[in-house]
Amino acid sequence: MKKTLIFLSVLVIVSCTSTNKMIKHGQYDDAIDELAVKLKKKPGEIKSILQMDSALHLANSRDKGYITDLKLSGQPDIWRNVYDTYLQLDTRQQKVAMLPKEAREQLQFAPEGYTSFLSGSRKKACAYYYALAEKKLASGNSDDHHKAIQLLMGIDSLNPEYKDVKELLAKYEKAKPVNIYYRIVNKYSNQLSPSMKMAIKNIDLSAFDQAGIKFLNEKPENRGYQYYAEVKINNIMISPEKTEEVFYTESADMQDGIAYKVDENGDFVLDSLGNKIEFPKYNSIACYVTENIQHKSMLVSGTVEILERATGDKIAEKEVVGETKFNHRSAIFKGDLNALSAETYELMGSRELDYPSDFAMIKIAVAKLGKNAANVVAEEIKKHKAHSESKK
Repeated sequence: MKKTLIFLSVLVIVSCTSTNKMIKHGQYDDAIDELAVKLKKKPGEIKSILQMDSALHLANSRDKGYITDLKLSGQPDIWRNVYDTYLQLDTRQQKVAMLPKEAREQLQFAPEGYTSFLSGSRKKACAYYYALAEKKLASGNSDDHHKAIQLLMGIDSLNPEYKDVKELLAKYEKAKPVNIYYRIVNKYSNQLSPSMKMAIKNIDLSAFDQAGIKFLNEKPENRGYQYYAEVKINNIMISPEKTEEVFYTESADMQDGIAYKVDENGDFVLDSLGNKIEFPKYNSIACYVTENIQHKSMLVSGTVEILERATGDKIAEKEVVGETKFNHRSAIFKGDLNALSAETYELMGSRELDYPSDFAMIKIAVAKLGKNAANVVAEEIKKHKAHSESKK
């Protein structure tokens, strides 16, 4: 019996200490919930009454101060926060209202009327959200459209009957994009560096979202997607670094003064006025070119498989590729640069470059593969939807 009493005493001390810590650390509502449980069992317990009174005073003072600060800011976007804080104050006092009469009397509980404050802040929040949603819907920007829908959903959570919010959300529901959950699977059997594996893993199809098509790389909760796409990387072909040295000569005839026309006897030929007949004199010039041509390429190939989530049916399986090429020309010259063609002259001042790393090239190649895969998925799903609707 003594052991039981000691245990209960320790439990009470620990419980009180726990509540005090909550209050000390600003966890007022957690403390209020815990104290409400105690006071329902022991409505006259002084320690719990005092702690509840302290927690209520501190929590309410904090929230009312926050509301005052928001209103003084003068910003138009404050009203949802104002509403939520009034709701928190009202919910808190509802918890106290449910305590036994003895506890309420000792707390000198007098409920405050928050109804008008809740109604006013709700109206202002809805008006602000609606005006902002209208502006974003009118912009024609897809990101703005998505934000507008979020704003309308916020209004719906505050007041489902506000203006034409229901109709606007119904239109969105009908036109909302198809969600495609996708995974990237590396099936390439040969050795790759960790960075190259990471480049494959990080293929991002969401960068290629289209109107009516949204790619998700994380599986949505509650089956929030209509199709599943699996991109398999099957092969990676890396060409070796190759530098070709090409030698050639470019020549041209350049005018170098004038000459006079002579006859077969070596005499000057004169025109009708007695002047010597002139003609341009040309010299041949040449430039010797040593051109270095650098090549390197990478081809990443695989397949994309598309499944309908609801039925598990395979919609399509297509091959996809992504390729990147490094081609660079440089040259050194010996001779008269005036002999060069316009194309060759552009190589003036050029030099050989360092070859890009395999990692740098695979990043570009897989990005291209990702874009091609996204286009294939979008095209096949649009075909599937059109076919399904034609059957209805």
